[in-house]
Amino acid sequence: MTALLKYDTARAALAACVRVDDVLRIKNNAERMKLYARQAKDKELLANAAVIQARAERRLGEIIIKAKEAGQIAEGRPRKDEENRPGAGQFSRVRLEEIGVDRNLSAKAQKSARISERAFESMVEGMRGRILSGRMKIVGG
Repeated sequence: MTALLKYDTARAALAACVRVDDVLRIKNNAERMKLYARQAKDKELLANAAVIQARAERRLGEIIIKAKEAGQIAEGRPRKDEENRPGAGQFSRVRLEEIGVDRNLSAKAQKSARISERAFESMVEGMRGRILSGRMKIVGG
């Protein structure tokens, strides 16, 4: 399987994601690919992995925004009496921390999701070009 075909497959998988855990799995796999690419000094793989990770963060943001709008995500700090209130067991809203999303990732993902498609595509292609040319060094997540 060629690198381009794998990249296209990852993009399609992200587009089909509707659950946070599915997006996080792809994002984490991209992080591992970036680590391997740095070790192997493979700039093309590194660029592809960085772009997939950026796309995963954007998709995560889209899912979080929709879940917030639907009232599925509890915002703010939990109240001490929250579990004891009437009807608490009927519909439980999830906290981002409970599903493996910290505040920083949530903020970054939602910010990415709110920019236009055109601006996002321009951003990722610019990032890809800087990685391939060696002008951008990738350090961690």
